[in-house]
Amino acid sequence: MFLIFIILIIFSFKCFEFTNNNNNCILKINDLLSEDYLQFRNVQVKSFDSQKRPVCDDKNKLATIHLPGWLKLISGEVVINKLLPSLGNLNKTLELSLTLEQDSFFVGKICDRGQSQSSFISDEFCSPFFCHLLPNACKILLKAKIDQIIPLSNFFPFDGWLPLEDPLAHPILSGLWKAEAELLLFNEKTEEEEEGKLLAKIGNEGWVLIRESDDWQQKEHEDL
Repeated sequence: MFLIFIILIIFSFKCFEFTNNNNNCILKINDLLSEDYLQFRNVQVKSFDSQKRPVCDDKNKLATIHLPGWLKLISGEVVINKLLPSLGNLNKTLELSLTLEQDSFFVGKICDRGQSQSSFISDEFCSPFFCHLLPNACKILLKAKIDQIIPLSNFFPFDGWLPLEDPLAHPILSGLWKAEAELLLFNEKTEEEEEGKLLAKIGNEGWVLIRESDDWQQKEHEDL
């Protein structure tokens, strides 16, 4: 379940282009700060169903994630605009502060800037350690220099294809979602410490549709 939300906030899906005759949907990142320490640029991802067929809700212009399914990273890079502050023990000081909301009266907002808003979700889920999730990214950031341009593919230990899990264990995932993440640096994490230094902020401006592949296949069958 957590992997899906990480996908949402890292790639911040928004349908903006259709290519080829089979309606490949290209999904683009949204960088929400004008002057980040880190800037995400020219990120393109395509969404596929479990059979690796491209999918997108072209009628409503909604980005669509199918479970189970696949995502494929097409292009993208991270630009280091400013020298990062001293990170110290990166595993303990760099966090993602998540805001996650479903367009549903029964679910609604489950995380608000790193704080759980649901009895079923922990604060740790809403504010994970970034380096536990993406250890390769941490190693790269430790060595990064100002104005350095880093291919986004370097951040992920896969060949461009990212498998998405079966949704049966998490039926709550189906529906429209909106996500936002702040990348925060804490020099010395203590219980008394207030907000960390904001390094980057990313998120999807519109709603992202998450649905089971069976629903997609059933709709295609009904339309025939």
